[in-house]
Amino acid sequence: MKSGGINTITNEKGVLTLDYLFALTLVLGFTTILFALSMTLVVAEITQYMTFASARAYSSGHHSEVQQEDLGTKKYSELYNHTVLKSFFKNGWFEVTQATPGNLTNQGFPVQNAKLHYFTGVKVRFNSKILDFKIPFYGSTSDETSGGKEKGFTTSISAMIIREPTSQECIHTIRQRWKFIQSLSGSYGQYGTKDNTLIVDNGC
Repeated sequence: MKSGGINTITNEKGVLTLDYLFALTLVLGFTTILFALSMTLVVAEITQYMTFASARAYSSGHHSEVQQEDLGTKKYSELYNHTVLKSFFKNGWFEVTQATPGNLTNQGFPVQNAKLHYFTGVKVRFNSKILDFKIPFYGSTSDETSGGKEKGFTTSISAMIIREPTSQECIHTIRQRWKFIQSLSGSYGQYGTKDNTLIVDNGC
């Protein structure tokens, strides 16, 4: 059919097919985003529990702080290698670093008094690689950086539990306290170490 010397297309067959393909692409892309986000939230919660359990094991009293850190690291490795949980970290979708128990004050948690260790616990780095994808009409979820393409989204997951003093720290504190008591003026000075025995209980 011609109108004014110009060919006019009157055949509209296939228009619905194009609309269907366009809508299907958007729906599948949105479904992918929801699936990736849901899986990320689930695994992030699992990692949070692993970090908390490790911090709880680390915070318990022991002979030395090194042994406390060893308990926290072993607990984290036990959960990481668990038959059920390790499947989340072995499929290439998610990645977590080794737990680092200890004083986290200098790792993004500033305090006014450096002598008070408010932030003791365990910290790990969590990377969700499943969120790194590109969908038509939506675009890419990753940003181009100077060092290349950043894979997924990375964040820190921490669990803060105040560490109990070790037996070594308790003994040191009690001995320092006893020296201070002896240095006081008055009747306390008559109690010397030769005539008295230092008894250490389980408290500081």
